[in-house]
Amino acid sequence: MATSTCPACGADAFVADAGTGTAAEGGQCSRCGYTSGESSRCPHCNAVARIEGSGLAAVCAMCGGPRIPSNLGGDSARGALREQKKALANARAASVATVLQGAFSTIATLIGLAILPASILGKLVVFAIALVPLLLAMRSRGRARAARESAAHAAERAWQAAAEDVATRRKGGVTAAELAATLGIEAAHADKLLTALTVNDRTRIDVGDDAEVRYSVGADRRVRVGEGPPADEELADETATAERESPVR
Repeated sequence: MATSTCPACGADAFVADAGTGTAAEGGQCSRCGYTSGESSRCPHCNAVARIEGSGLAAVCAMCGGPRIPSNLGGDSARGALREQKKALANARAASVATVLQGAFSTIATLIGLAILPASILGKLVVFAIALVPLLLAMRSRGRARAARESAAHAAERAWQAAAEDVATRRKGGVTAAELAATLGIEAAHADKLLTALTVNDRTRIDVGDDAEVRYSVGADRRVRVGEGPPADEELADETATAERESPVR
């Protein structure tokens, strides 16, 4: 990993962002943590901040929101990361509600057993009071699970956008191992991302002379995940539609 002189501490430990290639455009010092460049701007708090952790556990040091190295993936990845953060916040809130409602249900049940009325109606009232928070806790648990699933889907979209961005930047394509090193993720996850892009016709597969499987994005496929078709394709579609709708002379 190439390093340069850090403008803050002077150590030869400044690492340029993977998406820029030069220290002047952005990067981070591995010694003092100094961070610079628009590629280091957080999509959540908008601060130029370092990334703590790596891979799927990478978060902004300022706000704790999920991050991708060098902001790879562009607007598609940033939008998906914001969705992920919101879904994670909803999941945490629902989990807290589950614990509180479950605790209240337990306390109500214990109190009901301690002062259990002799009449059947009284017993029903006591257990009904304990049943309500239990049902609320079950609903909150379901909401927490749904929010976590939503966060996982948003995260996968963000990392797919980042993988496509890397494949687009590499003229000769990228291997799963190279993508894993660039994004700081496991090779198996990198291979999964590239395979998903290929299935969705976002990348193509080529086998080099070294027998390495490389994934690349052609000039006609340089479109981010979540974006529309290229302008020339839209123009062709509009022209074809106009020709079909024009009256026959």
